[in-house]
Amino acid sequence: MMGMNGEAKVRVLHASPDAPAVDVYVNGQQILEGLTYKQQSEYLSVAAGQYQIDIYPEGEMGQPVLSQMVEVEPAKMYTVAAAGTLDDLQLLAAVDSDSVSSGKAKVRFWHLSPNAPAVDIAVKGGDVLFRNVPFGKATRYITLSPTTADLEVRVAGTNQVALTVEDATLNPNQGYTAVAVGLVGEEPPLEAIFLKP
Repeated sequence: MMGMNGEAKVRVLHASPDAPAVDVYVNGQQILEGLTYKQQSEYLSVAAGQYQIDIYPEGEMGQPVLSQMVEVEPAKMYTVAAAGTLDDLQLLAAVDSDSVSSGKAKVRFWHLSPNAPAVDIAVKGGDVLFRNVPFGKATRYITLSPTTADLEVRVAGTNQVALTVEDATLNPNQGYTAVAVGLVGEEPPLEAIFLKP
């Protein structure tokens, strides 16, 4: 899947709950047009190195809503999220992995809800999978047996459930990133979206 010539793969996720649809430019070249909230791009193959990423409201080239340098390393896969609210937008990168132990599933959690506190992720009535994850952080992947379960997003260290994710299905030989997006108590609401890997 990886090029042997030091290429990286990068995809972009629009995770800012109040930002408009956006166009994404890399080193001055438009690579994505009209990316909307909760939408992700395909992986794009790029040479390793530093990139200037500029994000503009769709169809506008005046003032970028976000301009940031991102460094990518060879032979790695990244998801770069435009996260936070429009007045405090930032690019957050997570290194993706699509290798899974045969017959198993793996999952990690990425906290991209800007007004939510640190959270724990637990199986309803069962184990805590991830503890005390703050905004912006992506956990490591954990390997699990394939399953369908109800998951709870809880305020860290408490039993207070901020979100229940019903029937989360983890299929064999597949990696997942569960991403918390949206706003607690506001619109658009807190929810979980699942990316692969």
